[in-house]
Amino acid sequence: MGDPLQDAPVNFTVTAGGGALSDTTATTDADGRASTTLTLGSQPVTNTVVATVSGLDPVTFTATCKAHPDFDADGTVGFADFVLFAANFGLSHGDEAYDARFDLDGNGAIGFSDFLIFAGVFGKSAS
Repeated sequence: MGDPLQDAPVNFTVTAGGGALSDTTATTDADGRASTTLTLGSQPVTNTVVATVSGLDPVTFTATCKAHPDFDADGTVGFADFVLFAANFGLSHGDEAYDARFDLDGNGAIGFSDFLIFAGVFGKSAS
């Protein structure tokens, strides 16, 4: 490795997944480091961020948001969550009532594989 590059502007760009960055530019510190914060969306997708500095190869970072079946946000996956899930079972992306937070596997359809994910955490804390 070479010497740290201090005071270099770094550009951060979300290239996939739709996450939001706290800053799209930052300047490297004395150790050659710069940072931003990626806030993931509620969709269970992979977010990709590319960091670029003029004259250097870009660096790509990824983070995956996984859906959680505590739909009523009470801290536990329980019966109320099951009722909400069941009301959306069978819907697919493109259906008017489709809500992606019930699509736990992110495949565009709320079906049996989502139910298996839900059943695996039923009765557990949402922490």
